[in-house]
Amino acid sequence: IFFRPNMYVVFLALCLSALSPYTLADKACEGNAHLFGAAVDHCRTTFAPQKCVAPLESILALERLSECNLTSDQNMLVYDTLRKAYEAQGQPGLAYKAALEVDRLQPTAAPSAPELKAKLPADFNISGTLSLNACPTTEVCMQEVNLYIFQVWLAHNGGQLGMQLIHWGGGYGVGAMALDSVPNGTVLALVPSNLTITGDLTAIGIELPATLSVPAYVRLTIVLLHALQNKTHAAKPWLNLIYRSSRHMPLTWDEPEAKLLYTISPITAATRTKLLDSIKTTFESVKPYVDPLLGPDVFTWENFVWAYSYVASHAVGDKLVPGMDFVNHEPEAPRVMYSKENDAYFIKTHRNYSRGDQVLVSYGNTLDVDSTFLQYGFVPALEAMSHFPFTAHMKGNLSTFPELEARLSAKDPNWFNAYISPDMGRLMRICRMLFMGACEMPYAEEWLEGKPVSVHNEILALRRAKSTLLFMKQYGQKAEETIEKDLEGLDILKVELMARLHRAHMAVLDDAIRGLESSFVAVMQSADDAFLRRCPYS
Repeated sequence: IFFRPNMYVVFLALCLSALSPYTLADKACEGNAHLFGAAVDHCRTTFAPQKCVAPLESILALERLSECNLTSDQNMLVYDTLRKAYEAQGQPGLAYKAALEVDRLQPTAAPSAPELKAKLPADFNISGTLSLNACPTTEVCMQEVNLYIFQVWLAHNGGQLGMQLIHWGGGYGVGAMALDSVPNGTVLALVPSNLTITGDLTAIGIELPATLSVPAYVRLTIVLLHALQNKTHAAKPWLNLIYRSSRHMPLTWDEPEAKLLYTISPITAATRTKLLDSIKTTFESVKPYVDPLLGPDVFTWENFVWAYSYVASHAVGDKLVPGMDFVNHEPEAPRVMYSKENDAYFIKTHRNYSRGDQVLVSYGNTLDVDSTFLQYGFVPALEAMSHFPFTAHMKGNLSTFPELEARLSAKDPNWFNAYISPDMGRLMRICRMLFMGACEMPYAEEWLEGKPVSVHNEILALRRAKSTLLFMKQYGQKAEETIEKDLEGLDILKVELMARLHRAHMAVLDDAIRGLESSFVAVMQSADDAFLRRCPYS
């Protein structure tokens, strides 16, 4: 589809629509009208104009496909906003084409197209630029056509979609928009399970040894790569929407970005390296069995880690559910659910939606900032108990530490894995262990349960925990200088994503430091006389 002339693409979309008992024309028209208000009015007053390109081009795509027209004034506003956006993005050809439309729609005003044409380089091929008069105009519009084709295909195969997939622009990309006002508890989308992609390797002719343990995500990754190579795959309208972008997938980043990530957050970078090493070990173990089917040129490490990242960030359990993978995240929203009665996956609203609202689902627990960053490629909005991992490498009182470490390892083998969060219980348990003397040993059971053992020990443990956090914060403040320096040659989207991660870490550290201080106050306020007399502070 990407290489066919524009008229044939639209013709194919209309043909698919004619084959289906379901038509999107009326719905698209309604969505178009509301999208105009949301994208133009809201974007023009809230965001920089260049943030509005994707939704505005979506309007044009929907208008061509559904044959529902905007008014002349609305069209003029769309093209005028696009003109400014294209200028801001450094696309003079598209800006000139948009200006031609503005001048045509507003003939009484002073024309802007000649002025823009005069700014074009002398050798600029105007006739070769993308035309705004026939959709698709850009890659965004092209994908909008494919989104339309997918929705028709889904409905033709028993799916239900009470929402419209569109480009939201900004950091959202493709998302879902409610086409009508719907109350809480409404099923907005339903996808039969026979349309899903599973990790069944035998179905595509790959037999792995029974002794080889292969995680579900890896199996699904192999099946996805096979499906993308299959030109006659039943789910081709959905597969056409999976574009090879890795900008928001930290596992796929090149060495310069990985190096910057290590400077900004060594903890996150170390977690990323450990995860990649584990994935690569599995990749190398299955490669001899996959190459005969896919070929060594397809089943490469680069292709594999990209497809793995897509699966990890879009799968519903151990399946890929077409359409559900484009719905964006909100912590309070419900997850995509499965109905055994209908043998289908569905999305149910958790609140009242108005026409034009973005429909959202929960990806699950996103409190771990680093895991969310590495798996989904975004930094979640911080919640009350947001945290990131921290591995403690400490040695304490030589007379008591070995015994205490053995007892703690028996109770919690991963005791050295703490979390930086407002609840610093795990880190405080470690720090208490460092300063346990003979006087505190009779209270070791209380320590194992995460409780304070004496005022003396608690003061020393608090000092160590706080100094650890302050050292991490000081390192983070120095890392800010790296982000603010000249980063020529690096992808600005990746840099911004790392900057968000850094800001999240700093905010969590501040919460953790406050949590330590308030925890100590609470211990002192609740302490009885017997506790205060334990192991006097000297």
